[in-house]
Amino acid sequence: MFSLEATSQGHKVTCSLRHTLVMSHKETAFKKVVQATMIRDRQHGPILELNRMFSSQARGTKDWSRTIFAQACSMLINVSSESFLLPHRAWKVRFVGESVDDVGGGYSESIAEMCEELQSGVLPLFILTPNGRVDNGVNRDCYLFNPAATSPEETNMFRFLGILMGISVRTGSPLALDIAPPMWKLLVGLPLSVDDLIEIDKDYMAGINFFRDLPNKEEEFEAIDMPFSTPGAAGQEVPLSSTYHRINLANRDQYVQSALDYRLHEFDFQVQAVVEGLAKVIP
Repeated sequence: MFSLEATSQGHKVTCSLRHTLVMSHKETAFKKVVQATMIRDRQHGPILELNRMFSSQARGTKDWSRTIFAQACSMLINVSSESFLLPHRAWKVRFVGESVDDVGGGYSESIAEMCEELQSGVLPLFILTPNGRVDNGVNRDCYLFNPAATSPEETNMFRFLGILMGISVRTGSPLALDIAPPMWKLLVGLPLSVDDLIEIDKDYMAGINFFRDLPNKEEEFEAIDMPFSTPGAAGQEVPLSSTYHRINLANRDQYVQSALDYRLHEFDFQVQAVVEGLAKVIP
């Protein structure tokens, strides 16, 4: 059996060859590894009892613990990775209070409802791109990982999202998720660039460039009187220094660099959790 650890030597070698191997060769090698690690002697994985009446009560509230996603996460997050290495149904569903015999339909419904919950706002994992919130630029209908979601429960849900993504790859069943392209870039180990920031937050770089290009006159900065902080992807103001409190001519370059560093690495924690989940399913 191949190692499923994301930090395995094979993973590091593959990343180092990313720009050397032809796409068709990479895809062929990837498919061979996935097929070699498939478990084919089971019809389905664990049996889940999901309560859709609970999940319907969660809509319009902040109680995401009742969602189908959260129910499934609590049952599956600590299940051994072998349960997810199936070529078809990763679990069988019993909907509480419903006379449904899951021969595939219940499983598909559970996945579809989880995707809907992720993008409905009932779960804390996704936020709409800043471009979407102000209706400007590209990727206005796409979602980002919520950088404010860092609690142990939210971290486990990000890991479970990674498990869902891995199951989608193994079963060939796409997830109906509108995730912004820069998030996918991070998931495959590529760093974000300024162009990626523009793809999700067009107005942000305009603000950064404004400070970068201000005339070298202290009175210009005194007239603006801006804090040494930057808006995050979710719109919250984030302090960038314990030393500086206002932007001035002397610290202008440091401000620009600190702001960009923050925004380019804002999603690292969430991405790492998703990758940990993916590594349980994909070699």
